[in-house]
Amino acid sequence: MPLEIIFCLRLIKALDANNRSEYMYVTIRTVEAVMHTFLFRARQIVFLVLISSIAFAQTPPQPVDRLVQTAQVWGLAKYFHPRVTNCQTNWDQSLLDALPAIQNSQTDVQFDSAISALLDRAGAAPIRAPDGSTPSWISASGLSPQVQARLAGIAANQPSKQCYVGLRGTGQADMSKDVAFASDLPIGTLRLLGVFRFWNAIEYFSPYKPEIGAPWDSVLRAHLPALMNAKDDFDYVLAMRAFTAEIKDTHAYLSGGGFSIGGPLPPFKTKTVEGRLVISRLAGGASARMQVGDELLSIDGRTVAQLLEEIAPYLHGSNPVAKTYRTDSVLTAVGSRVAEFTFLGSDGKPYSEALKLDYLNNQTLQAEVTPMFRTQTLPGGCSMGIVNMALLTPSTVDSMFAALKSTDAIIFDGRNYPNTTMWPIIDRIYTSPRTAMRISGPNLKQPGTFTTRDERLGGTRYNGYRGRLLSLFDENTISQAEFTQLGFAAYNNTVTFGSQTQGADGDLVGVKLGGGMSVNFSGLGIYYPDGRATQRIGIVPDLHVVPTIADVRAGRDTVLEAALDCRWITQRPPARRPAPGMYWQPSRNGEGIDMFQSGALSIALVYSYDADGNSVWATSSSTLSAGVWDAPTLHYTAGQATPQTGEKLMLDFQRGPYTPACAIADQSKFANRATIAWPLGSTNVGCIEALIVDDKSGGAAGATLSGLWSGPTSDLGWGVSVHQAFGQLWTILYAYDELGKPRWLIGNAALQASGDYTINMSRVRGFCPTCTPTAISTTAAGTVKLHFPPLGAPATEIATATIDVQPTASSRWQRQETPITRITDH
Repeated sequence: MPLEIIFCLRLIKALDANNRSEYMYVTIRTVEAVMHTFLFRARQIVFLVLISSIAFAQTPPQPVDRLVQTAQVWGLAKYFHPRVTNCQTNWDQSLLDALPAIQNSQTDVQFDSAISALLDRAGAAPIRAPDGSTPSWISASGLSPQVQARLAGIAANQPSKQCYVGLRGTGQADMSKDVAFASDLPIGTLRLLGVFRFWNAIEYFSPYKPEIGAPWDSVLRAHLPALMNAKDDFDYVLAMRAFTAEIKDTHAYLSGGGFSIGGPLPPFKTKTVEGRLVISRLAGGASARMQVGDELLSIDGRTVAQLLEEIAPYLHGSNPVAKTYRTDSVLTAVGSRVAEFTFLGSDGKPYSEALKLDYLNNQTLQAEVTPMFRTQTLPGGCSMGIVNMALLTPSTVDSMFAALKSTDAIIFDGRNYPNTTMWPIIDRIYTSPRTAMRISGPNLKQPGTFTTRDERLGGTRYNGYRGRLLSLFDENTISQAEFTQLGFAAYNNTVTFGSQTQGADGDLVGVKLGGGMSVNFSGLGIYYPDGRATQRIGIVPDLHVVPTIADVRAGRDTVLEAALDCRWITQRPPARRPAPGMYWQPSRNGEGIDMFQSGALSIALVYSYDADGNSVWATSSSTLSAGVWDAPTLHYTAGQATPQTGEKLMLDFQRGPYTPACAIADQSKFANRATIAWPLGSTNVGCIEALIVDDKSGGAAGATLSGLWSGPTSDLGWGVSVHQAFGQLWTILYAYDELGKPRWLIGNAALQASGDYTINMSRVRGFCPTCTPTAISTTAAGTVKLHFPPLGAPATEIATATIDVQPTASSRWQRQETPITRITDH
């Protein structure tokens, strides 16, 4: 895979009064293959680059909407117009010739005329009135009916040939014929040519355009001012970096444009652990005080937090883990031979070291330190093979299997980049070919659409190995490494361990921008055989395992340790289920899930609001098969024996923490996060996370009170939710108003050894499940008195509730020393 380049912007002060007041330099670092630092300004400059007064005329602000429409028109004709697709016109030059008139348009009529003139350069094409099949942007463009008809006719064409794009053997777009104009870094209209070329490549040939999360034309609209008004090549490259990062693709790296290879590194490597940047490896030039696990605090007096904020807009990545991985690789590439680094030691004290940066560190820090494969016998009596996928090659696959053929399992360590060994491995472990993944590629006869195929692989050289496969992956796993995991998953006897991968799968497409610059993106859509996505999510492990800082200090490989367990020869990790507690949606404050467990069953009470803003609740229960909750909600009405079945509640605790709605960089905070959809099919699809998780601390003289408590059998249908956390007893009363509608109130009180609680309850008003979130409000609504027998109390002593509350302003709910019984385990 091509080298991956990342930008790191620094600001430094002038050394004396005779210098300019500010200097800037950029460090660019490759993170795949051998890491280097790249510094640029002109081809002759290798190290420090100064912002000089090279004469680049600033382009005056342009009407952005007109430029966006121009990009859309030019791209449509580029891939649909019969003369353009048949190479009968130089469409790049046509844009450059037309742009002055477009940019100088003062009125809509002038702009319409300029667009018409651009289309004239393409030549004749069918004309038709826009209809339901016409791209919506044409009808919404405000262009004249005549121009809209010309565009609709072009859009309806199904080209038999493409001039600027083809297909590679694996099915992704091939833009090698789409050659940028030869120049130094592009200026003026050449900048727009590069921007339009990239924008339309994503518009028509990226299978993951929907994953961007925002209308692609609005992204262009937001970035065009910075791209056009960049005062020099430095600002233009940064603006382009920020623009290309918007596609949220770890493959979207920018390269070329006069970059020079340099880049000595300090004698240490960093890794984000528990949300902190710590030393993960040391090279020979490190000082005696530096230890693995020490936290990096600052570089040359600038804190890590400041540096992260500085480079954040320019870091590409499919998910937070991918961006953090790039951060770890970039921050220490400071572009000088000596720098001062400040660390926090294991004793809790900061210390500083002036460290020499050296090219030898690049090789030392990236060197593999484990054998290609080995065998290990475990205390449980089983044997496992361990294979380093970064070192295994296709030619050594047979010798690997020969050495490990008698093992009970083989651990394939994929926390690295493999050497195309997935294909020969599955050839030998599959008994016959099978569908390993689903792949979508662009349709050149209808750009913007994609065809999907099932990819059947393996099974051509079955060697009889029947042991279990155990696969490891983490934030180092990307692209082919993720594809490899899909191949292993189809083995049907695979257990996976680790954490979120970088979520970028699908062979690369390169787009040339001009001046030797190019940008890449994922050109194939890669999915599980059942259609589940991998892009941005990554590969989801059966057992989520991440190291702690203590693990790093101790040199423990916790992911490998988790796999080295004889129970995985026959068992699988259980599906993830939520811990008892209260969950909320940060994006929809005031809604949430009240969660309990009873044996294998998880029970949820959904708390929300009706169209009038009054609180409502419903229940649902699930065994969480494969970590996914897919069960209906039950809606109660006071006095009715049978609840009404309502909308489905969807919770995903298995993949959910990795999805865009829930993903975070700090994988140590993985637990108790899930995607939620309720009502299922609404736009309310977000992330829930734990607000209160039961800590099982003692309530009544040490008793654990957490659980769902129900009224007596003669008075079923209401109950009290109890959670113990932070030294408090958190309570939700599930009751009814005067019309029998389900209502809830919430309150809390400090834990009491006596077991007696008087809890002031609050009534909450909010927004309905399908409504746009609004501010919630609370009103005092009465008290709930709870009595719980202390430990050692006679069996005849029971828990009771005395209730006097107002579920709504016009209703009252009362109970007097009514027995309550816990109906859940937790």
